[in-house]
Parts: sequence; C-alpha cells; structure tokens
Amino acid sequence: MGSPTPHALEVSSAVRTRVTFSETDAVGAVHHRCAVVWFERAREAYFRERGVGVASYAARGLYLAVRELTVRYDSFVSYDDELEIRVALTHLGRVALELSYRVDDLTTGALALRGTTTMVAVEARPPSPVPVLGRIRFDRQPFVPLVIPRAALWGED
Repeated sequence: MGSPTPHALEVSSAVRTRVTFSETDAVGAVHHRCAVVWFERAREAYFRERGVGVASYAARGLYLAVRELTVRYDSFVSYDDELEIRVALTHLGRVALELSYRVDDLTTGALALRGTTTMVAVEARPPSPVPVLGRIRFDRQPFVPLVIPRAALWGED
C-alpha cells in the first residue's frame, strides 16, 4: 500500500486529529464509530476550502445526505495517535457524488483506514433527491477537474 499520488494530494483536503480516550473501546483500540465522525470533519473542511458553505445551502433547504458509507480498517489505531484524514472527490453525477477518504496514522506511519461516502443532493421539502448538484456549485469549476480515481488517494496501483 503506497501513499497518495502527487495529483491526489493537490486536489484533496486533509485535517489532523489526535485520538482521544473517549474514542477508544475496552481493549484500547479506536471504536469503529469514529470513522464516521472523522470522515465528516474532513468532508466539511473539503467543502469549506472550496467555497461551498454547507450551512448556507442548508439554510436554503438544500442538503447533501449520506446514502452509503464504507469503511475498511487497515491497521490498529490507539489512544493518543495522531491521524491525518484526507478526502477527495472521486465521482460526480447529476444527483450524487462520491468522496473517498484515507486516514494515515502519523504516529506509526501506517495506513489506518479508508472509506467512501456517497452523498445525494436533497431538498428539505419534500424530502426527495433532486438532480441539481449544480445548485450547490458542483457542476462548475473548480469541482469537475477535482474528480480523481479512488486508487490515487488510497495509493494503489
């Protein structure tokens, strides 16, 4: 398992965090629920860095809802490990987009976990998918050139 490609590093966003005691389970490993929180934190940073104010769209009744979430655990992560959570856009459709995540354990140097979320654009009333990702500026620059293969982020050949 390698590192993300140079292009993947250019079009992705990363946040860092340190594992807290409350994020561990009885055997000292990070609890599986933490991946969801870390992915959300990285995803929000990704959109914020690209000028997409998720909160401002929510105020207008437009949301990106999680349709599917996958997580693959590659190595043991424990209390006080420093992590880097990297996210990149890996698919962009009319109604949905896919974001891929890579979590590196900076303390051990290991790839800790990776995963994906498929997000669907929905309107609050009535709650239904809407083919208007363009209303959330995903069909315009700079998003289209940011779509990369998932393997590029995960460091796979």
